Amino acid sequence: MDPNYNLNYNNNNTTTANNSNNTTRSSQLLASTPFFTRIILYICGVVYMYQMIFEPQLQIFTMCPRNVIYLREYYRVITSTFFHGSMMHIGMNSMSTMAIGSKLERKMGTLSYAFTVLWSVLLTSLIYIGVAFFMHMFGTDDAMYQHSVGFSGVLFHLSVLEAYQSKESSRSVFGLFRVPTKAYPWALLIALQVAIPNVSFLGHLAGILAGTLQLFGALDFLFPSIEFMRKMELLEWMAAILSAQGFVMTPDNVSEPRELRGAAVLAAGIFSGLFAFVLNLVETVNFCIRGRDNTTEEGDSQMSDGDEEEQVLLVGSDGIWLEHEDGTLSLSRT
Repeated sequence: MDPNYNLNYNNNNTTTANNSNNTTRSSQLLASTPFFTRIILYICGVVYMYQMIFEPQLQIFTMCPRNVIYLREYYRVITSTFFHGSMMHIGMNSMSTMAIGSKLERKMGTLSYAFTVLWSVLLTSLIYIGVAFFMHMFGTDDAMYQHSVGFSGVLFHLSVLEAYQSKESSRSVFGLFRVPTKAYPWALLIALQVAIPNVSFLGHLAGILAGTLQLFGALDFLFPSIEFMRKMELLEWMAAILSAQGFVMTPDNVSEPRELRGAAVLAAGIFSGLFAFVLNLVETVNFCIRGRDNTTEEGDSQMSDGDEEEQVLLVGSDGIWLEHEDGTLSLSRT
C-alpha cells in the first residue's frame, strides 16, 4: 500500500474529527445560550444569510436620520438594527450578544430581558434620530446624512445594565488600561472610536443613553411590572414557550420597577442619567490620561482628522461608501 495514501487518509481523518469537534462545541455553546438571546442570534443570522444570497443594496436598510424624517422611511428604525456590513461585523456582534445577553437574561429572566431588547431596538434608533436632528437645528448636518447599521447600539444599551449589575470593581479595556466597571461602556465607546474611527459613534452613544435612562428609572413606564410578567408565565398559551430550552423564569430577587409618577420623576430620571454620563466620562478620561499618556493624544488627533472627512455611509468588505451632500455615492476602498 502506498505510504502517502496512509498519510493522506490519516490527515483527512484528523481534519474531519477536528471539524466535528468544533461543530459539537458550537452546538453545545448555542444550546447553553438562554432562549431570547438565541432568538436574537437566529434573527441576525437569517438576515445576514438573506444579504449573502440576494445581495441587496445595504444602504436601503441602514439608519439614516434624513431619510427617516423627510422621506418617511420608518422601517429603517428596525432594519438598521438587524442588518450588518460584513462577516466580521456580525461575528463580533454575535459574540458580544452571546456574552452580554446571556448574563443579563439569566439575571433578569427571559420576559424582562425580551422587553428590554425590543424597546432598545426602538429607543436607540429614536435617540439617534433625535440627536442628529438636534445637531441639524444648530447647523451641523453630518449626523443627518450618516448611515449606520448593526446590533451594537442595542449591545451598548445592554452593557450599561450589565455593568451596573456586575460585582467587579474594574475592567480592562483591550488589555491597555483598567476603568471602573460602571464606566466601562463609556470607556469602550471612546476606545472603539479611537481604534476604529469609522464606527458609528452616535449609534453607540444612543445605546448608552438609552441604557442609562432605563437604569435610572426614566423608562419604567414602558415596562410591565414583575407581577404582570409572572402572571404571563402562568398563561396556558405560554406553556410551549416556557418549555423551550433556555427559557429563564422571572427571578424572585428581581427588584420591582419604580412607578413613574408624573413628569417630575421622568425629568429626575433624565437628569440622573445625564449626571451619571458626566461623571463616568470624566472618570474615564482620567483613567485614559493616566494609563495611556501620549497614545491618547495621538488617538484624539486621529479622531479630529476623521471629523473633517466626508460622510461615511457604511464600512464593509468592499470598502467605505461615502455619501456626498448632493446625494451621490462613491466607494473608497481600504
